Amino acid sequence: MTNLGVIEAKSSRTRRAGFTLIELLVTLFILGLLVALLLQAIQSAREAGRRIQSVNHLRQLGLAVANYQSVSGVNPPVNTFKSFSIHVELLSLMERHIFMHHLISISTFQV
Repeated sequence: MTNLGVIEAKSSRTRRAGFTLIELLVTLFILGLLVALLLQAIQSAREAGRRIQSVNHLRQLGLAVANYQSVSGVNPPVNTFKSFSIHVELLSLMERHIFMHHLISISTFQV
């Protein structure tokens, strides 16, 4: 009788050594769910970063217009076709001197 108990214990150990198909599918489902949640979090973080960058650029543009008004005493001119656009004129007030000088140096537009 002891031999029969050893055979049953041995067969149950060898049968339980691997994963069943259901365990594998449940594990893959859980991993897929975690990856989906992670991708959604990454996408929302990128969107928040873009929104913050856009708000920062708009704030810089508003400060440049306010600086232009305080320096020159008038509102920035609208495109008059005799000078650069308002955006290029405001570059120096947005602390973008190097970019403004580069635009002016490569320009073929006669002022």
